[in-house]
Amino acid sequence: MEKIDIVVIGGGPAGLMAAGTAAAEGVTVMLLEKMEKVARKLRITGKGRCNITNARAIPEFLTKIYPSPNFFKPSLYSFSNQDIVTLLEKQGVKTYIDRGERIFPVSESAKEVAEGLNAFAKERGADILCHAEVVSIAHSADGFTISVKTPQESRTIAAKAVIVATGGLSYPLTGSTGAGYAFARELGVKVTPTHPSLVPLEMADKPGKLTNTTNLKNIEMVLWINQKKIDKEFGELEVLDGKLAGPITLRLSRAAVAAIDAGSSVRFTLDLKPALSPEQLDNRIARELANPAVKNLGGLLRTMLPSNLIDAFAELLPSPLSKPTADVSPKDKKAIVNRLREYPIDIEGYGGFSEAIVTAGGVDLKEIGSKTMESRVVGSLYFAGEVLNLDADTGGYNLQIAFSTGFVAGKSAAQKVKEANRADG
Repeated sequence: MEKIDIVVIGGGPAGLMAAGTAAAEGVTVMLLEKMEKVARKLRITGKGRCNITNARAIPEFLTKIYPSPNFFKPSLYSFSNQDIVTLLEKQGVKTYIDRGERIFPVSESAKEVAEGLNAFAKERGADILCHAEVVSIAHSADGFTISVKTPQESRTIAAKAVIVATGGLSYPLTGSTGAGYAFARELGVKVTPTHPSLVPLEMADKPGKLTNTTNLKNIEMVLWINQKKIDKEFGELEVLDGKLAGPITLRLSRAAVAAIDAGSSVRFTLDLKPALSPEQLDNRIARELANPAVKNLGGLLRTMLPSNLIDAFAELLPSPLSKPTADVSPKDKKAIVNRLREYPIDIEGYGGFSEAIVTAGGVDLKEIGSKTMESRVVGSLYFAGEVLNLDADTGGYNLQIAFSTGFVAGKSAAQKVKEANRADG
């Protein structure tokens, strides 16, 4: 039986960070990744650009974390957004700050980030084994026994500590199949219910339903749950195959998905002209109606909206698009203003894990030490990254969860193993 100080399960950003950090402490570390190469999901994140982290100050950064920013706080202070930038730059990955304080590699290559983390772990001394699927983990007073299946053989590894960094359920084709939840349950660690987050939302088939619309930029979207205003976002909206997507949808999707699962009604309203005051909007409509080139209601809408939004918009108006400009009534104008200010979209469902950027839910934070990532139930068992019940808004925050918790898990596990080794003489 092979004997290793620390086994890290999962070769994503959390696992690579944990492995490299632990190995740098002088203990033996083996990282087991079931796919053919590490960081499969990371290589496609940000549409291949990789939004590494966010440059916001830590207090503001923590407001983007769910469900418990206080749990994440010690990890973020232990290994901050600036720390990951410094680490990657030492690995040759130069970065820059984009709009929204998002940090990207100068190369715009997620692959470069993945290879940088892989090199970090290897150079610190971690042994990385791909095509290595963990079948089971057993715990006893002597430590852990990990059964591993590879294409060539089955192996059994004895470890003094285990770090589970297997990711969640999102993008399952990259290897995120929820195995870490099964390992946790088998070892007696509680797992909270999981659901997709940062995921497209399915529109109800009602009048005004948007079709494949071009991106709508600089709009405000308000989330209503059971007719109560919950939250709002400003930015870019996308409509794809009957679903709402784009940054503002994704940021509001966490609350929307939870509400749908609870059986609540979910509606969005769009302010399509948030930059215009009520007076400015009225003046704009009056000016267009006075324009001789604008012949009818459809012509008016074409001066104010993208062309492929007009038919859906018209379904919510009292008069047809063919109505002559001269006959447009105060009622028509009021209806147009109301719809420009509050365009209603009812939501009836959401995309699956194959479309979700992250998984909400996971290993219960109440059973994990926030300063060590160690299980309170099973000693020397650590969890890091998306397998935890931690997720965040878009903008680089979710990857930082992986980096920070991976660092803390690796550091804590190594220190505990070193203490045990010294005690054993």
